[in-house]
Amino acid sequence: MQVVRLFKVGLAAMALLVGGCTYSHEIHLSLESGKLVFVFDDGKPVAFTRLAIVELSSETPTVWQLESLEYNGRDIGKLVYGTVPTGTKQISSAKLLRVGQLYRAELSTIDGGGSQEFVISPDAANGQSDEAKIVRK
Repeated sequence: MQVVRLFKVGLAAMALLVGGCTYSHEIHLSLESGKLVFVFDDGKPVAFTRLAIVELSSETPTVWQLESLEYNGRDIGKLVYGTVPTGTKQISSAKLLRVGQLYRAELSTIDGGGSQEFVISPDAANGQSDEAKIVRK
């Protein structure tokens, strides 16, 4: 009886340790030469397994999706919207992003993930600003 109880306690402890080992990655956005750029963890490479850009309040929300071809993820620190880096495959091709529409970037990595909601402001779309308007959750 004591062995079974210790075994259950050990399993519970392992589940807590494994479940608690996720890392939250930051996603920053900017516009460079009129192109939307995603920068992960201040440009430090992250082993991403999937990146999806979704349009919130849409019946078909995914506007762009990439997946890594590598089992342990593809190291990337910066990504331009619509580009397909080597070592990745495009699941959904990039659609035109609309000014004023609320989107969310969803990053999955081998050790966690992250997300960031954003809107393309009219000033950014007109080339008067190099910033995408960031909407915090």
